[in-house]
Amino acid sequence: ERYRIVNRVSGAALTADSTGALTPRTSTGAPNQEWIASTTGAGSYTFVNATYGTLPDVAGQSTASGASVGLWQATSGKNQLWTPVDLTLVSTQTVRVVAQPGTAPLLPGTVSGLLGGGERTDVPVTWQVPDANWSRPGRVTIHGLATGKAGSTAAATVTVLVSRIVSTAPVAVKTWVGHTPALPATVPAQLAIGAVADVPVTWHLAALAPDAFGSVGTVEVPGTVNGARALARAQVTEPGLVNLALNAAHHGLPQASASFSGPSDPPANVNDGVIDASRWTNWDPATSRAADWLQLDLAGEQQLDHVTVHFFDDAGGTRPAATVALSAWDAVTGAWVPVSAAAPVSSAVYELKTAVTTSKIRLDMTAIPKTCIAISELEVWGPGAPGVGASAALTSLTLDGRPLAGFAPATLSYQVAATKGPQHAVPVVSATAADPYAHVTIVQGDRAKPASVTVVSEDGATTTTYTVRFAKNAPPRHT
Repeated sequence: ERYRIVNRVSGAALTADSTGALTPRTSTGAPNQEWIASTTGAGSYTFVNATYGTLPDVAGQSTASGASVGLWQATSGKNQLWTPVDLTLVSTQTVRVVAQPGTAPLLPGTVSGLLGGGERTDVPVTWQVPDANWSRPGRVTIHGLATGKAGSTAAATVTVLVSRIVSTAPVAVKTWVGHTPALPATVPAQLAIGAVADVPVTWHLAALAPDAFGSVGTVEVPGTVNGARALARAQVTEPGLVNLALNAAHHGLPQASASFSGPSDPPANVNDGVIDASRWTNWDPATSRAADWLQLDLAGEQQLDHVTVHFFDDAGGTRPAATVALSAWDAVTGAWVPVSAAAPVSSAVYELKTAVTTSKIRLDMTAIPKTCIAISELEVWGPGAPGVGASAALTSLTLDGRPLAGFAPATLSYQVAATKGPQHAVPVVSATAADPYAHVTIVQGDRAKPASVTVVSEDGATTTTYTVRFAKNAPPRHT
């Protein structure tokens, strides 16, 4: 079958011409605007122009966003395969908002929509707001119509919970030393009508000391929700390492470049996050190149820890480098500064320590005679993410909601007097870990057996157990 490929907004049709150019032009129904689709059986297609027999072809097999697309003879290459995506809006997700009694609700301008191709995305919505009495607590359902990317529509629903807020639940967030955490826009709230819903929150970072996140520990960030108190417990750890080179979308920085690249092996292959046969090489069909460099420009000045080079090795003519030297860019002098001298490459996965701060690095490599250098992935590691918590201590221990007198995080055993009453009439034990990401298990006790609180650190390396014994007429004791 023949198809026309038409831009839904402009109405222009994808058009081929005799020069090999592929352009959008006014739709005329001419044969050079008709395409014969052929499926590979895996959801992807090639499109052959009905006039010239050529196919849309991504230049240089690039995977970068905005790469040029022209026309070429059939090659069976992946750069000629296309996957149509169904953009029909199939359904929307019901949302809930909270309105204080006497206040009209603030309705969202978008809802989460499910497209025919399986993608979930936010789509605009128009609501049909009823003439409701917003002073009366309860639930009000409002209907609307959402519009998808391709212009199709689907019904939308929002449930308005008209209620005052009784309390909010603390939320846990992560950060690393010296960095302010990303705080959530909403917190869970208990409503007077019995429901629990997420509500917008205002955080008060200004209430904290300037160096609040300057050391490992837990920081409590205050917030408010319509007058109710909110709390975020921020875990502050030593920084974890992230790959600062990663740019799977090939958009902007980080960006790789090279002194020379093989015709089908662009530098962009080295920081796409995939370690496979997709690679950069310095393969020259005319000669064997003795040396070349590969450079990576980072997203600004970055503190680096080490570099990992994943060479590709087919045990033939495509091999790891013979030697590698690493340099870093010095923004002050405007020159490359050696970090590690040229050294033999000992394995296909090669690591170089790089305790420097820089905006770009360069690998200067020599080739094994009569081979080309091939790199599948270049990873540049530096601090850029929260680490994992190591604390297994409690910060509070309560009995029937009241703080346990004499509690101290380092004290693990407690004895309290049991009240008169039935055998099991002992207080309910609750606990809060110092680290919001530690795991807490509570086993309630009675007069015959103690209650226990077991805390396991987030990293799983440390376990601490607190016990509370209930003894009739016994004086309090802490050990």
